[in-house]
Amino acid sequence: MLCGYPPFYGNTDKEILDAVKKTEFDFDGPEWMGVSKEGKDLIKKMITKPHLRLTPAQVLEHPWMKNRQKKETALKLNFNKLSKWKNVEKLKKIALTVIASQLNEDEIKSLKELF
Repeated sequence: MLCGYPPFYGNTDKEILDAVKKTEFDFDGPEWMGVSKEGKDLIKKMITKPHLRLTPAQVLEHPWMKNRQKKETALKLNFNKLSKWKNVEKLKKIALTVIASQLNEDEIKSLKELF
């Protein structure tokens, strides 16, 4: 959301999903040039393998978040670019698949009962 599209790439849904599962991403696109090193570092630490991923408390303590709090300014997400991204539904589908792939059978059963 910081630049308008996710850092995962692929020509097909399967390729993108594989990149998400393998946590293969990059910040090479020109849209990422406007995102600070601290912002990219936070993203890297949030979308890594589960055992390495930051907890919500650690995210709040990250320097990028701390700098945002100090500035007391609203986070300016690039909603315009995000809303123009043609694959928002694809991103939702991929995100849900990744989340589901990390749940155990009991958790999946609970979610099915809930919905």
